[in-house]
Amino acid sequence: MSKLKEVWNQAVQFSLGKGKLDAKERFSVKLDQLFDILTCKCQISSCERGGCDGCVIQAHMNCCCSRENRIPLKDLAYIKGQKEKVGSKGPHQMGAPDLQEHKRQVRTLERQGMENMAEERRRSREENAAAADKAARKDVKRSLADGDEDLELESGSEDEFVPEVELFPETEPEPAASTKVQKNYDDIPNIALASVRYGIGLRPTAAIATAALIDAGIITEDNTSKVIDKNKVKRAQEQLMRELGEEFEEKCREMGGDLLHPL
Repeated sequence: MSKLKEVWNQAVQFSLGKGKLDAKERFSVKLDQLFDILTCKCQISSCERGGCDGCVIQAHMNCCCSRENRIPLKDLAYIKGQKEKVGSKGPHQMGAPDLQEHKRQVRTLERQGMENMAEERRRSREENAAAADKAARKDVKRSLADGDEDLELESGSEDEFVPEVELFPETEPEPAASTKVQKNYDDIPNIALASVRYGIGLRPTAAIATAALIDAGIITEDNTSKVIDKNKVKRAQEQLMRELGEEFEEKCREMGGDLLHPL
């Protein structure tokens, strides 16, 4: 707007007969030229004056303006022609479309679109993984919050009758003197994970796992060291919780910080 006001004031002054004659002549010449609204006022020189043979750009400029105000190199020749044009004809006229430049710009836009879509998919996967880990941690924490007996089935209670099943009813008990204590030192992370996932209590989990080992022939009359009790299931669940917590915190650190507060 300031440029328009300045030119208008000059036109008013010259129309009233004010101002110098040479300034009026220069102003009259500019009337047939395009009005320059560019912010950059740096001088554009042609390749002919610079002496560069075979230059594709056809024009050069030593611009000291900021990046957002600079004229692109590929437009220098066109801008120079428009500034020097008098009347309606100039060195650069509207012609056929530049198919090569059009294809290049289309490829650039397609590549940018594919990169944006890939970034959105990656961000969505990370958000879904974080939400799934958060939900799993909440479920496990809620299942183990009240301790040992809160993992029992909702329909079960301590007052319900649970029949005791003898593992080997035909076997005669050995004398107490010859009884040897056997302990199970095997890890059972999958059993603990399944019991937490489906909300099964400690005692039902131990009973089902032991029955499965009997059917598989691992627990026999002579070898009862693989029997699983509720205390072993509880210890396995606690170990599983610790490992899941450490793994989740490690993933949070790799992704750039703790996404959740530690339990």
